[in-house]
Amino acid sequence: MTSSTQTHPTLKLTYFDITVGRGEITRLALTIADIPFEDERVSFADWPALKPRMPFRQLPVLTVDGDTLTQDVAIARYAGTLAGLYPSANPLDAARVDEIVLAVEDIRALLYGLLKIPEDDRHATGEAISATTLPAALGLLDARLTATSKGSRYHLANDVLSMADLDVYAIVALIKSGWLAGISTTAADVFPKLS
Repeated sequence: MTSSTQTHPTLKLTYFDITVGRGEITRLALTIADIPFEDERVSFADWPALKPRMPFRQLPVLTVDGDTLTQDVAIARYAGTLAGLYPSANPLDAARVDEIVLAVEDIRALLYGLLKIPEDDRHATGEAISATTLPAALGLLDARLTATSKGSRYHLANDVLSMADLDVYAIVALIKSGWLAGISTTAADVFPKLS
């Protein structure tokens, strides 16, 4: 991880005022590395007025010395690189991190897909996902964690804390949050190493 004495760009993360979701791993990476950033939290009530000014009409957005970055995976990779949590100097190690991040992105897309279906169907669909798809996906991550762990050190990619670990932490936090209809808050409990 980086030292707080290093000079960093001026950063502003704009994301919803929630601690789960697509912007959280960027917050975590910058915080863990003690990299200063402005954390602009947007309320859901204020979002409709702000949305037209966002490049892709979505959040998160990271402003870097006045330049705007969009798309959560790109933003997280940038923050992870600044924080020393993304091994950009080694292509194979970077690919291992990306592999986990993209597997988590598949889970995230499935979970956020609940928000796009009719409200009356969300709970039943969430329960079905909790009973089948979610345990299978988390089981694959757990198997990878078991395979890559050394002793009591549990890291999903390589031997050190990386963006892969933060992303899994964030998806487990989303599952446990109760924020998504029908998704069991205990779905990840059978995989204690992921928690």
